[in-house]
Amino acid sequence: MSNLLIGILGVLAVAATGVALKWGKQALAAIRAALTPDHKALYRQPAWGLMAVQSGGLKSIRLVIASAPSRSLRRATFSPDAAIQLFRAQFPGQFPDQPAASDLRTGVKFTVSPTGSTKDGYPWAWVTGRLDLSTYIQLTPKDGRFIVPVMDILRPIAQVAEAVASPAYAEVFGSPRWPLRRHVDWFIGIGGDLVRDEGATVPWDGLEFRGRRPQRAGTQQYPYCPPSGFARDRLRSWNPQRPVSDLLRAFLEDFLQTNGYHDVDGAITDTLKAFKTSHQLPAASTPGLS
Repeated sequence: MSNLLIGILGVLAVAATGVALKWGKQALAAIRAALTPDHKALYRQPAWGLMAVQSGGLKSIRLVIASAPSRSLRRATFSPDAAIQLFRAQFPGQFPDQPAASDLRTGVKFTVSPTGSTKDGYPWAWVTGRLDLSTYIQLTPKDGRFIVPVMDILRPIAQVAEAVASPAYAEVFGSPRWPLRRHVDWFIGIGGDLVRDEGATVPWDGLEFRGRRPQRAGTQQYPYCPPSGFARDRLRSWNPQRPVSDLLRAFLEDFLQTNGYHDVDGAITDTLKAFKTSHQLPAASTPGLS
């Protein structure tokens, strides 16, 4: 009888161990899935697709900037009211006071156009956690050449970076559960074409720098924007608490080298120094709000 009891207990122990291992593996897989970035929020619907930016407007080039959590949001906590306040604070005077659209299915957008058309530019807070900014840099030809001020490229990027790092962003989408910290993925696209007064589409001719100017290869260097945006790999799982200047440096290095510039370190250092002075860049956001 005792041998039988021992045998039964042994079978039960083995079964219990198997169940424990099974549930342990499932729990471990669930924890791993919760902690591992999936990098899907940047492209998740209903947000619009992101692609290489090429065409611009009349004497203007287009910028498309997007930032989204590296780990997809797992709770629907989107607050339209908080999104409206975020855009009003982050882009003061740049858009009409009232949003062009606001709902819980897609998100909140403002548009330059009073008709709600996105053609002339917009910021958009999607319910997926992604923040978009589409804007244009107006250019004044100098001796028939269209030169893009680098400082004008950095301003809208910094605006989005500051928005994502702000406490207001957490008000819109909620904060990650402890002990997780939010990291974000970036898309930064800059068009290479613009339209002249007579209707011809042409590329921009060069860049204007503050301070030292880097060298540029070739006389027929055509502006190029990668389909995945500039500095994609370096700006994946980006900690929004890092100084904005770090993000701008990563972007500038890839943007300049992709477009034929070399010996860029001195020019980047001078440009960021001038930009920090004019824009009053924050050193970093409050660590406890990540």
